[in-house]
Amino acid sequence: MLQDYFAVGAAIEQRLRDEVGNDVDSICSLFTVNDPELLKRQSVSLHITQLPSTFGNDSGNGAKQAETQRWQVSLCFKSPRSDEEVAVMRERAGVLCLRVRKALQGFCPPDAKPLRATANTPILTDDCRFRIFAFTFECVCIV
Repeated sequence: MLQDYFAVGAAIEQRLRDEVGNDVDSICSLFTVNDPELLKRQSVSLHITQLPSTFGNDSGNGAKQAETQRWQVSLCFKSPRSDEEVAVMRERAGVLCLRVRKALQGFCPPDAKPLRATANTPILTDDCRFRIFAFTFECVCIV
């Protein structure tokens, strides 16, 4: 049973720090200091955000309920400014996306079932300054 509502997010953050922390400029979450001016200057950052949950599978005569928590994990790359930077970003993004997927797919946070990847969403910001590769992971928790 879940003891800390944000425990899954904290476990995801720690897992990513251990697995890819040396390969990104920063890892940001709901509970970290996220200075927008500093983030604008970083070539690659990783962001962890909780998405809307779904609820179901009542058990224990309604005393317990399952919650499927969804977490978005996004690699944010500063947009390339030359053909050479395009090639570097394409290679680096491809490698990091797979490392993030492998680090989290099947990872089991405390008090939850293993994570599974359910979606990916590539995004180009409106001002074209950043390329974002976002994955959605979900797991079931009993609350």
